[in-house]
Amino acid sequence: MSHAGRVTGVIAQNENKSYIKFNAKKAVILCAGDYGHDEEMLNYYIPSAKTINKISYPGTFNTGDGQKMGLWIGADIDEWPHTAMYFDKAFVDNPKENPDALTRQPWLGVNLKGERFGNEDLTFGYLSNQVRQQPGQCKWNIWDSKWPQEAPAFHQTACKEMKFHHNPEDVERYIKEGLVKKADTIEDLAKQCELPYETLKATIDRYNELARKGVDEDFHKKPLFMTTIEKAPFFACKMGTSMLVTLGGLRINENMQVLDKEKNVIPGLYAAGNNSGSFYGNDYPTCIPGNSHGRAQTFGYTAGKNAAKESV
Repeated sequence: MSHAGRVTGVIAQNENKSYIKFNAKKAVILCAGDYGHDEEMLNYYIPSAKTINKISYPGTFNTGDGQKMGLWIGADIDEWPHTAMYFDKAFVDNPKENPDALTRQPWLGVNLKGERFGNEDLTFGYLSNQVRQQPGQCKWNIWDSKWPQEAPAFHQTACKEMKFHHNPEDVERYIKEGLVKKADTIEDLAKQCELPYETLKATIDRYNELARKGVDEDFHKKPLFMTTIEKAPFFACKMGTSMLVTLGGLRINENMQVLDKEKNVIPGLYAAGNNSGSFYGNDYPTCIPGNSHGRAQTFGYTAGKNAAKESV
């Protein structure tokens, strides 16, 4: 709601479908989250999201209300395409499950052709983009029964497990449900995963060769993560990509004030959190853990501090 070009309040609708007007004494701060549950906005601003599982959301209330309110009164928004926060934590055959830490370690990864296609130790955003380029937008993670010694030694960083925590009951349940395959031979594992055996065997032989050398000559993964696949039983799980939040928002200046398409300030309007843009380009920098929460906290504080200084 605006008056003579200035935002003076918000009109909202309650559960009874009636409208309520909130008058702002100084300014309005938009901080209503992202738009991951508005399919029209998601498909328009982040086309790659059409092939991923949106399972990391705790609810379905993030529908871009803040972005829409800003756009309706002439605000500008980040250029297309917007950034998404992708995770390598989706079981393809049951995306509602949240995979155990064991299944997300940097084990050997192969595509549906049984071929290794990259460095499995990439941070989750880059790994997710890599997987999305493969047939079926998925991969098989493969490991052997040495995992109780190997996985805890990996000490994964960022949003993988900083300290390995594994729930054996979950994995046993995944095996019973077919989400994790278990086999006494590579041939049987290939059959269960519907992968070409000869190609998979050649891939594993090559991987074991590099692991014993201690040098990943193909994709330069750190030696720590190059562990052989040779001790039965063998395990595999089919992994895809999930999304936590969208990161495209309204353009702002250094004071968190929302800008119009000519980069002019819209008086009385601020934005923070995932309603605000002008921060990410078209990728989420997973090499800096905590930058999303840090941005939200800092921008929220800054927006509130500057809005409190307003004089109307």
